[in-house]
Amino acid sequence: MSSSQPADLQLVLPGLPDNPSPIRKRRKRAPSPPVFKPYCQDQMMLLPPSLEELIPADHIVRVVNSVVERLDITPIMQTYKGGGTSSYHPLMLLKVVLYAYIERIYTVRRIAKALRENIHFMWLSGMQQPDFRTINNFCNGRLKGHIARLLASLVIYLAEAGYIDLAEYFVDGSKFLANANRHSHVWRKNVERFRKKIQEQIEQLLSQIEQANEEENRRYGDKDLPEMGEQAHFDEEAQEALVEEMNQQLKQFQQPSSCCSSDDFRQRISRIEDQLAKEESQEEGKSKEKLVKKKRILKKIKKKLLPRLERYEHQKQLLGNRNSYSKTDPDATFMRFSDNVLAAGYNVLIGCQNQFIINYSVHQNPADVVCFVDHMERFKELYSQLPQKVVGDRGFGSERNYRYLEEHGIENYLQYGSSPSKKSSGRCSKYSKQNFIYDAQKDVYRCPEGKELTFEEERYVQSADGYQRKVRRYQAHSCSSCPARELCCRGQGNRSISMSPQWERYKQQARQNLESEQGKQLRKRRGSEIETVFAHMKFNKKYPRFHRRGIEKIDLEVGLLSIAHNIEKIFHALLKISPA
Repeated sequence: MSSSQPADLQLVLPGLPDNPSPIRKRRKRAPSPPVFKPYCQDQMMLLPPSLEELIPADHIVRVVNSVVERLDITPIMQTYKGGGTSSYHPLMLLKVVLYAYIERIYTVRRIAKALRENIHFMWLSGMQQPDFRTINNFCNGRLKGHIARLLASLVIYLAEAGYIDLAEYFVDGSKFLANANRHSHVWRKNVERFRKKIQEQIEQLLSQIEQANEEENRRYGDKDLPEMGEQAHFDEEAQEALVEEMNQQLKQFQQPSSCCSSDDFRQRISRIEDQLAKEESQEEGKSKEKLVKKKRILKKIKKKLLPRLERYEHQKQLLGNRNSYSKTDPDATFMRFSDNVLAAGYNVLIGCQNQFIINYSVHQNPADVVCFVDHMERFKELYSQLPQKVVGDRGFGSERNYRYLEEHGIENYLQYGSSPSKKSSGRCSKYSKQNFIYDAQKDVYRCPEGKELTFEEERYVQSADGYQRKVRRYQAHSCSSCPARELCCRGQGNRSISMSPQWERYKQQARQNLESEQGKQLRKRRGSEIETVFAHMKFNKKYPRFHRRGIEKIDLEVGLLSIAHNIEKIFHALLKISPA
């Protein structure tokens, strides 16, 4: 209240008593102690819980169990022999391994650990706990040669269930890193160069010994050497002629043929050793200096040069038709990956429909066009039939592949590599050979400037995969006065083009199929059909690199990945959800 107000003035608030009692402060309540649920690790249970109750009804492990039960595992069962101790059931081991690949567990030790710790693995195995050696022997021993048949059994089940119909087939290839050192490469050119150099060294040394032995036999026969005093005089002119003859023969041995192997050299060494043994068994007074020198040369060849030659021969055998391989994994080939890194890897071809993997194949060649026929032959072997339509990108377009599709009555939707709008070698696209018009009546081509190119020759050209195709060459005769010569011609001569009639017919057929309404729809689907599968494997499943070594074991890994992928697709189709 202000001091300027009268002393008898009081402020009265409505609703309050005239003389209010003093306000009491509420006492703070003591904090309640925390309450926990009962926790007793040693609590005994009258009835232990069942693993069946702990797994949700819509969990993917139940789909794995149900699908694997429907697979035909007869080929695996036939690998077991009667007698002896009992074995873990292959059906249980197969369920465990497939579920492990679904859960991104790829090593046998981690699978064995999951069998001891994860209730889903425990439920699949029926509380059995095989160790990592048992799982490894099952995969690499009994399952390795039959994984493709298991995939075929699953695909047949998918066809019967209505997921796929095997009519449309989308194919593509992708490179996977091998389990190999990036710097363990062996190149064919180096092997051939070093092998030839060693052959020349061995040939030169052996020829020196052989020529020296032959020269001694001609000059002395059964007589002793001249320094022993038995022969006091010899003809110098005859000696010079003999030396000249030896030099000529030695030059012939300087360039050995490529067929000279380590076995051939060992046979020659054996003959020389027999001859030296006869010389050594002669009279004791005979000089041993040349004999010791020959033995030293033979020892150098046997201990140093021959082992190196055998190593290069073994490397050439491992190379086969390839240009390189890895010392860590000899079946792996060095390939150029998407990030422009040169590393050892494998080329995996996969065929899909509705994103279900129908067929796969593992190849050592990085070119998809070379592997296509072998891939389709595996499809035919698994299912005793071929799809009605095959869709692929430009990496599969070749005359050999088109011919294979035509011979088996398959509709061709494979794109080919060349394009009319593509510039080549600095020439204007207007003067590329695709724009030259063919006149069937005259058997000539007309260039964009109206000049005729007449037939010159016909020859056969062999591709990298060994396929031979017939090529016809046409050449113009008056390009010197053409105003478009600089844009059209190459070099000083007239313009010439080479055409394969069969190849042109196949390309025209593929072009018509791809430009049709059905072809456009299939081309739109191709990316989502097959590229999604590779992306799911490499990124979602964290599998850009194989864990095993050797092409047979790599085939097993891809088969396990394919079956696991299809089971996941079934699970998502049942729940109508998309994979993460």
